[in-house]
Amino acid sequence: SAKKEAHDALAVLDNAHNERDSSSLALLSQALLRGGDLDDAVSTGRKAREHALKISGDRSHEAAWAQYCYGAALAAAGQASLAEQELRGALKSYALLFPPDGAHPRSAGARLALGSLLAQRGESHDEGMALMQQAVTMRDQFLGADDPRTIEARGVVARLQDRR
Repeated sequence: SAKKEAHDALAVLDNAHNERDSSSLALLSQALLRGGDLDDAVSTGRKAREHALKISGDRSHEAAWAQYCYGAALAAAGQASLAEQELRGALKSYALLFPPDGAHPRSAGARLALGSLLAQRGESHDEGMALMQQAVTMRDQFLGADDPRTIEARGVVARLQDRR
């Protein structure tokens, strides 16, 4: 089964200790999330973040990617406060890599995820909408208007545009 394969892959990664661990764990967290396995997605995302920060530090693509994947899993699991913290951490890592604002195409996912969390709350709606619009602009510029990820980002913005 797919769940057994994911757990087997996780066991291999747990036993291996190399610099790719955090990226592989983050990718596995995303796959588990897409498969609906929230608990394992969260725990695998946490391991990815811990490993990335330990090995690469917060000024790294690995940390940004792992924090984004962990934050997305937390958001899906309904842990909005922790998700916000991790997604802000991902954007901080991008800002350390690409001062002053971390404007890197891979930051679009974290911007969209954080923005969608914030836009659902009245007090942070405007900040959330701004982050999501940045994500749309980045995806449009780097992926094109017809890319499914750009279309997804536009859909999220449209759904949350008038919420307050």
